[in-house]
Amino acid sequence: MHLSAQQSTVQPARNAALLQMIHQFLEHPLRYSEYRKAFYDSANARADISIDITPSLMPWYCYADASPVKALDDLMTAGYLAGNMEAQLLAGVSGDKPVEGIEGVLKTYDLVRAKVRNYFVPELDKWLAFRSGRRIQSLVDSLRGASDDGCPTPKPQRWRGRVDLRPVPDTLSSR
Repeated sequence: MHLSAQQSTVQPARNAALLQMIHQFLEHPLRYSEYRKAFYDSANARADISIDITPSLMPWYCYADASPVKALDDLMTAGYLAGNMEAQLLAGVSGDKPVEGIEGVLKTYDLVRAKVRNYFVPELDKWLAFRSGRRIQSLVDSLRGASDDGCPTPKPQRWRGRVDLRPVPDTLSSR
């Protein structure tokens, strides 16, 4: 799937409200979870944003998770979109930024896992090692080079057990 394919340069002032939403979400994804739809709508409708969405870059998209786990998976998608969009809007040029998308999803994952300790995405757990070595670009290159035939059928069932959605108090500071 590709969200908006046009190239353009835009005025930074036009992007201030969306950039503020992105910043708030990336600092507190559970508190600002309602921004998910705005990110998807913006990525889909705006000519100054271009994002390629593939199962290799967003493997949680393929899981056959039920609610409330699906809602947490949707936060991972929002984290990917937020990181990708932020980089494009700050640069003022439309063009997919999967490295920044992965950085956004890893930040979102860290913050969600700190509050919902039994939520996990095995692929993201592996990807965290690439962040610590500043090797996100090599991760993205390998993921883009992988066969992307879409999600397997039937969708995989990765989640086993109950999700405890009683978040711990917000004690995390900005990273």
